[in-house]
Amino acid sequence: MQRDDIRSLLMDGDYLWIAARYHGLVRLNLNTGELVSFTDLLEDGQNLTHPYVRLLLKDSQGILWIGANKGLNRFDPVSATLRTYMPDQENALALPHQRIRGLFEDSRGGIWVGTSKGLLLLDRVGDPVEVWHPGSFASGSGQILAGEGVRGLGEDEQGRIWVATEGGITVFDRETEEVIILREENGLPSNATYCAIRAGQYMWVSTLGGLARINSETLEVESYSSSDGLPDNEFNFNAWHKLTDGRLAFGGLTGFTLFSPQSVPGPEQPKPAPPLQLQIRVYEETEKKEYLLSEESQIELSWQDNNISFNYSVLHFGPRDAVSYETCLSGVDNGWKGVGSQRMASYSGLPPGRYIFQVRAEDRHGQWQAQASPVSFTVHAPPWRTVQAYLLYLILALLAIFSSFHLYGRGLRRRAELLEGLVAERTAELNASSIRLAEKNSQLDQLMKTREQLFRAISHEIRTPISVIISVLESVQKYGVEALAKVPMARQSALRLDRLLGNILDLSRRDVHNHRNEGVFQIQTALNEILPPYQLQAETEGKELYFSGLSEELWLHLPRETFLMLVSNLLSNACKYTENGDAILVEARSDEGFFHLVVDDSGCGIPEGREEEIFDWFKRGESDVYSEGWGIGLAFAREAAEAAGGTVQLESSAKRTGARFVLSLPLGEAGRNEGVLEAGSNSLEHFAGQKMFADSRKPYTILLVEDDHDLLELLPGLFPAHWNCLSTGTAEQGWALALERLPDLVLTDLMLPGESGFDLTRKLKEDIRTAHIPVIILTALGNEERRLTGLGLSADSFMEKPFNNQELLFRVQGLIANRERVVEQVKRLIIGLPEEPERQSREPRTEDAFLEKLHAAFASAAELSTAGLDDVAERLAMSRRSVQREMQRLGISWREYKQLRKLRLAMDLLRNPGNRVATVAERAGYGSAAHFSKIFKQHTGMSPSEWRQNSDGKE
Repeated sequence: MQRDDIRSLLMDGDYLWIAARYHGLVRLNLNTGELVSFTDLLEDGQNLTHPYVRLLLKDSQGILWIGANKGLNRFDPVSATLRTYMPDQENALALPHQRIRGLFEDSRGGIWVGTSKGLLLLDRVGDPVEVWHPGSFASGSGQILAGEGVRGLGEDEQGRIWVATEGGITVFDRETEEVIILREENGLPSNATYCAIRAGQYMWVSTLGGLARINSETLEVESYSSSDGLPDNEFNFNAWHKLTDGRLAFGGLTGFTLFSPQSVPGPEQPKPAPPLQLQIRVYEETEKKEYLLSEESQIELSWQDNNISFNYSVLHFGPRDAVSYETCLSGVDNGWKGVGSQRMASYSGLPPGRYIFQVRAEDRHGQWQAQASPVSFTVHAPPWRTVQAYLLYLILALLAIFSSFHLYGRGLRRRAELLEGLVAERTAELNASSIRLAEKNSQLDQLMKTREQLFRAISHEIRTPISVIISVLESVQKYGVEALAKVPMARQSALRLDRLLGNILDLSRRDVHNHRNEGVFQIQTALNEILPPYQLQAETEGKELYFSGLSEELWLHLPRETFLMLVSNLLSNACKYTENGDAILVEARSDEGFFHLVVDDSGCGIPEGREEEIFDWFKRGESDVYSEGWGIGLAFAREAAEAAGGTVQLESSAKRTGARFVLSLPLGEAGRNEGVLEAGSNSLEHFAGQKMFADSRKPYTILLVEDDHDLLELLPGLFPAHWNCLSTGTAEQGWALALERLPDLVLTDLMLPGESGFDLTRKLKEDIRTAHIPVIILTALGNEERRLTGLGLSADSFMEKPFNNQELLFRVQGLIANRERVVEQVKRLIIGLPEEPERQSREPRTEDAFLEKLHAAFASAAELSTAGLDDVAERLAMSRRSVQREMQRLGISWREYKQLRKLRLAMDLLRNPGNRVATVAERAGYGSAAHFSKIFKQHTGMSPSEWRQNSDGKE
C-alpha cells in the first residue's frame, strides 16, 4: 500500500476499509494487520463497476455503499451480494452520471447519491425512488439545483436536505417541496461548495474561498477565512469529518483545520467593546496642530487653514481587516459611510460652517461595537464673505451704477457724432461701388456674348462632321456593299472632327496650364520626342524639314506637356502652309539665360499690317487655299509662353516669303530626372473662375445614391467644401432623404440593391414635392436603350462609368444653375423687372399663362394677403393638387408668390414721386422702412430711392 493514493477511509468495527487508487478497495484487520482485497469477498462473477473507488458509506443496516469513478455499488456483508448502478438513458430512474461525488443517509434511511450531473435517491433496500437532473430538482416541479455537480450532502434539524454543488447550496424541504438557493450574493465565500455538516442549529459548509456557518433557521451566513486563523481559504473535495466529541475537521491545500463549533466567534457570543482612540490634526500654513478630545471641546478653523484629519483606531490585537469602521461628518455626509478597515478620514476645502464628526467600529463577526464621542468644529468665512464686506459691496455697486449712467450718456452723444460722419463716408463708398458695379456688368455682358458666339460656332462645326459620319453609317447599314464607296468620306470627317476636338481641348486647357505645378526637363530629349512625327509628315507630303540641335544639355523650368504643345503648334502651322517641294528650317539655340527655337517656313506668309492679329483667339490668316483650322493654336502658344516667362514672336519681311516664328523661354536648373511630367490637377480651382451661380457661396445640397462604398466616399470630394452632401446606398433610403431634405440635385447609380435608379427617378419626377429636383443617372451599362429609358423618365442627365470628374461637376453646376435661372426668371416676371443682359438679344419674353390667371384672380392686395391654396384652387377652377403642381413647376411657393406680389405693389407706389419710401413700406404691408429697403434691394439690386430714379416712373 506504500506510495498509493488513498481516496477514502471507513471504520467498520475492528476493520478499516481503505480505498486506494492503484490497489483498489481493501479491508484491514486492525487486530491482526491482515489485508484482504474486496474482490476476494465477492462471489464468482461479481465485480465492482470500476476498481477506482472514491467514496465509502456504511448505512444504519450495515450495508456498504461504494462510490466508484464509474458507477455505484451496494454490498451486503451478510449475504456477500453486490448490486451495481450505472447510467441508462432508457431508464428514467437510472444513475444520472457515472461519477459518484457524494453519499449520504438521511434520518429516514434514504440513501442520497450525488453525481457530476444530478442527484439520485434510493430507499432502504436499494431501489431508486427519484432522480434530479441538472436544471430541475424534481421532474415537473420546477425546483432547481444550484449547480450540476453535487459534491456533498447533509441534513439539518428540521429534516431538510442540504446539497452542496459547484454552483452554491440547495436546501430542499421534502414536506413542502420548497427549494432555497444560497450563493455568493447571499453571503457564501464562494459558489464552489464541498460539504454541508450539521452542528447544532448551524450547518457548516466548506468552499473554495473559505468556511461558512449558516443558521438553519434564519439562513444567515457567517464567513471565516485565513484572517480568522484558517491555514488556507481553499478546501478539498471529500475532506471533512465530524468527530464523536462534536469537533469538526476540514482538509485544505496546506493542512487541515480542527475546531469546536461552540468556540467559534459569532454575533451570538457578544464581548465588551474595546476603547476607540481618536486623534485630530489641523494643517495650517506653517505647522501641523494636534488636538485631543479632552483638551478642546470646540475647534476653530480659519478660512485659510480648513484642512482637518481624524485618526482613529480600536485597541484590538486581531488582524487589521477584522474590524470595520464607519464615519459621518454632518453637513457633508447624508449618513454613516462605511470605510472598511481605513483608519483615517481627511477633509479639505470645507466651506464655512459648523460640522460634527463621528466614528464607530464593529467586529467583523458582530461580537462588539465601539463609538467615539462626537467632535464639533467650525470653519470661519473669509473676510470678503462677512457682513461688513457685503455692506461695502453694496456701496461700491451704487457708485458704479451712478458712474455708468453718467458715462453712458456721454458715450451716446459721442456715438451720434461718429455715426453722422460714418454715414457720410459709407454713402460716398456706395456711390463709388455702384460705378464699379456698372463697369463690371458691362464687361460681364460682353464676355457672355462672346462665349455664346463661341459655343454656337463650336456646335455648328462639330455637328457637320458628325452628320456626315452618321449618314454614311446609315447608308452602309441600309444598302450594304453598294454604299462602301462613301466610307472614305466618313473617315475624312472623323479626322476633321479629331483635329477640331484637339484644338478645342487646347483652348479649354489654356487656363489649366497656369495652375499646374512646374517641372524641370531636358530640352534636347523633349525635341527628340516631338520632331520625328513632323519630319515623317513633311517627307510624306514631299517637303523637307531640317533641324539644327543643341550642343549642350539645357533644361527648362515649366510643364513638359506645355512645351511639347508649344512646339507642336509651331511645327503644325509650318507643315500646313509650306508648299510641296519646299523646306522647313528648325533651329534650337541659347544665349543670355534663354532658350530660342526658330521655325522658318516658306509658305504664304502673313499679310503686312496683320502680324499681331494672328495671335488673337479665333483669328487666321486670310487664304483661300488653307481653310482648315480655328485660329487658336498661335493664341494658345503666346499665352502659354508668356505664362512661363517667355515669348512667341513673328519675324516677317517683304523681302522674304513664308513666316519665321521665334519661341523664347527662360532656362532652368537641372533639379529633377529628365522626363518627369506633372500630373493634371483635378481640383476645383479650375472652376473657380467660371461664374455659373448667382451666389457661389451658397451651400447647395446634393443627394448621392450609390451602393459602392469607395465611390460614395470619393464623390463628396468632387464638390466645393461648403456644399452639403447627403449619402445613402439604397433607392428606398434616397427617396426618404429626398422628401425630408429636398436637395438641389440627386446623383444616383442605375444598379442598386432593391429598387433601381430608374425607380428612384420615377418617384422623384411623379411626386409634386420633388418633381423640380434635377436628376443625374450614373451607370456602367452604357447602352443606348438604357440611356433612352433614363431620359424617358425625365432624368436630366445620363453619364457612363468611368466618368470624367470635371465633366460631372460641370453637369451638376449646369443643372443647378439652369434651375436657379428658371426660378429667377419667374420672380422677374412677377415683380416686373427687365430682362437680364444676356437675354436682351433674344425674342421678347411672354408672360406665363398660369401667372396671368393668378394675377387676374387676385388683383387686390388685400384679397391676396388673406388667401390660401384652397382659395386659389377655387378661384382658378383647379384642384389643390394641380395648383401645387403649377407652383412647383414655377419653382416658388405660394408664400413666396405673395411676397413678390407685395413687392410689385410697392414698386407701383414708388412710381408716384409724391409717395415717400416710409409711406410706401407701410401701405405695402412691411413692418419698417429699413426691412422694406433690405427686401427691395435683395430682389432688384437697388434701394427704393435708386430704383425710383432709374425707372423714372416707367414700366
